[in-house]
Amino acid sequence: MTWPLRLGLAVLTVIGGFGWLEVAWLAYQADTALTQARTLHRQGRADRALAVLEAAERRAPGNAELPLEAGELYLVRYLLEGQPASLQASIRQYSRAARLNRIEPFYAASLGQALLLAEQFDRAEEALGRALRGDPHNLEYLWGMGRAKEGQGDLRAARAFFRRALEVREDPRVRADLLRIGGVP
Repeated sequence: MTWPLRLGLAVLTVIGGFGWLEVAWLAYQADTALTQARTLHRQGRADRALAVLEAAERRAPGNAELPLEAGELYLVRYLLEGQPASLQASIRQYSRAARLNRIEPFYAASLGQALLLAEQFDRAEEALGRALRGDPHNLEYLWGMGRAKEGQGDLRAARAFFRRALEVREDPRVRADLLRIGGVP
């Protein structure tokens, strides 16, 4: 191998090494932000936790865990305080997370659950359908899909999803929903 070729390979190796170093540094910063945000939230400082996550999202815009965590914080705020704006913020964050990570079904399922709360049943069905394609035997996803179908008025499909969920595992919430819409136990 000639010295210009060796030099070229060495330069490419160094440049590639710096690229991986930057990726590792961004991952470390995102993990640190997640830990800090969770600690702040446990301390009752949700606004500060959200600010930490938003700053981390600007530094690492491709990290799906950051908007997922922010979505969860907004969802908790909605559930505790009933602020519709918090539910919409949760949906925006979950949507972003689901776009960034299309492989892990949990991201789409989180979006689907928030959409169910917002009574956006068509969108919830779409999100939960993506989650079910990745994990077709998940009780929570099947139950959510049943709730989406029920919200759309398709009780036959809702019963089918609730029954599929009960085949995975007996669950009193699913059983109650099935009985409520006239399903045979």
